Amino acid sequence: MQSRSHIQEMLSKIAFFSGLPAEVLQKLSEISEVVEAEKGRVIFTEGERATALWCVFRGKVKIYKISLDGKEQILTVAEDGDTFGEVAVLKGSLYPAYAEAMVSSVLVKLPVTALISLVKREPMVALGLLGAMAEKLKTLNKMVENLSLREVPARLASYLLEESGGKDIVMLHIPKGELAKLLGTTAETLSRSFSKLSQKGAIEVSGSLVRIKNRTLLQAISENSKLS
Repeated sequence: MQSRSHIQEMLSKIAFFSGLPAEVLQKLSEISEVVEAEKGRVIFTEGERATALWCVFRGKVKIYKISLDGKEQILTVAEDGDTFGEVAVLKGSLYPAYAEAMVSSVLVKLPVTALISLVKREPMVALGLLGAMAEKLKTLNKMVENLSLREVPARLASYLLEESGGKDIVMLHIPKGELAKLLGTTAETLSRSFSKLSQKGAIEVSGSLVRIKNRTLLQAISENSKLS
């Protein structure tokens, strides 16, 4: 069992909790629970009552929906320092999607009743939640734009540029099959898109390592709906 001080330290690594005063983090730690989730564990399902806000201390959790024909669409991947489930918790509603651990992960669970009570007493926590929701909205807007306006090579180029952080080497931290779901395509189409970007001289692929050879070209491709 984790000590309160250790949980407090874990919470300080979560993006929107990181700037909170120590005394507020201590209060958050008192209502938190550390959950070790093995790969493949479903954290919650779509339509389930939202009972907690979740934080990723270490690991990866995919947030996804399943269509009527069984097709999976990944909405986002929550990684170290990220949170998920905020909107449903604050609305007092149902989780709008599934959440599943992609790798063995260490999560922090904040039960909704205790969290809302603390939010009412500590406005800084509420501001943090609003900030997290704004980031989620920005991510979802970008996903809608990508899926509706861009072809798969452009989506892939945009993803690689974002993941690169300005560096020339990108390590793909999720399997290509999962990346295909995140980009709203199939594994076969994603593979062809990698090949197209390589043939154009924009990137070089070696397993899970991608080297950006021509950032200007990759940027141009990401901004166009089609790769000619």
